[in-house]
Amino acid sequence: MCDPLCVAPFTSVLIDSDKGIRPCSAYGGVGKHIPGSAGIGRLSPDCSISDVIHGEIWRGVTDDFANGRVPAGCTDCMNRERQTGYSKRKYFYRPNWRSGITFLEVNSTNLCPLQCRHCGQHLSHRWARQRGAPVHKPDSALLLKNLRELDLSHLERVAFKGGEPMMNSDVPTVLAHLQDIGRLSEVTVVFTTSGSLIREDVVPWLSAAKRTYFGISIDGIDEVQTYIRHGPSNVARIDDFVRFYSQVPRVAFGMQPSVMIYNVFSLDRMAEWWRGLPGRVPGSVVGGPRFENMVLLPPELSVRCLSDATRARLADRYEQLDPKLYANVVRTLRLPFAGAEIHDQFVHLTRKVDRMFGRPVLESVPELAPELELLGSEADPAAGNGASG
Repeated sequence: MCDPLCVAPFTSVLIDSDKGIRPCSAYGGVGKHIPGSAGIGRLSPDCSISDVIHGEIWRGVTDDFANGRVPAGCTDCMNRERQTGYSKRKYFYRPNWRSGITFLEVNSTNLCPLQCRHCGQHLSHRWARQRGAPVHKPDSALLLKNLRELDLSHLERVAFKGGEPMMNSDVPTVLAHLQDIGRLSEVTVVFTTSGSLIREDVVPWLSAAKRTYFGISIDGIDEVQTYIRHGPSNVARIDDFVRFYSQVPRVAFGMQPSVMIYNVFSLDRMAEWWRGLPGRVPGSVVGGPRFENMVLLPPELSVRCLSDATRARLADRYEQLDPKLYANVVRTLRLPFAGAEIHDQFVHLTRKVDRMFGRPVLESVPELAPELELLGSEADPAAGNGASG
């Protein structure tokens, strides 16, 4: 049997903040639970994880991949791979993909202290409250009941993302269950976190895990970080976060920025700050800087909204600085201009959220001054939207 186009639906299960179940974070749009969109089913007292992954819709996804077809819910991921070179598929591949569940991702709440400009109500309760949307809280009893029904004897990785995993009470529930079934020592625990909050209760479980990896989702330093993240997040807090969790054995840290129109002018400053982390926190194990994830949604925050001249200048600059490090950045900058309509949506959205947060963009990103001119209609197409995840 040949390997399928993507092995995620064969080996991976993800639980969203609203308890939607899907193969991975790239599957479908967010918030709708119909075939070909965000979730294939939703965890509830009447619907288990096992029901979803053994159901007809999930089998349709695996059949598509096994036969070289791209399922409807995976088209955005494939388009991203073609445009930016970033491939989510490679993350899931393991030679033993036929054995069962090897990857579990638990993002079972949208509780988060931040209100990032490129995020939305499904990953930030602050955005949810702003829009009158639900705040999704953990349900540890329901989750534990479902985990006990799954065969996790082949599990290799468990990931906690957001909201903010350090606010998610399901985290210790999952880790305790893996320890109870004798699997934690064989599992790598992965966090995607802003590095803005510390919780001490997980340290004993992390110390028992095979490895622990913290991906710090920093998007800038100094004023750029404050502008994008709108909350208690700055580089000093991240230093403290790394310092605290460096006590965990077999732990490592990496940076996971989202490259967008607000931080693309200062990526080199971010890389320099990150490279200096081991010097500021002696003994920390820190991977090199990475710039793989390019924001494509919402499109009005993509670097493609920048003018041809600005994109060309930035692409040349990063290519000269380090063509390998900035390969995805350069590749995306050299894509065609997003168009006047999307550019103007960027201008309107920026002005709207600046008013909401009381923080003008040019105070943090002065390089954007020539990009804030409207190119088309004066109508405000973003008036009712705001940022999205």
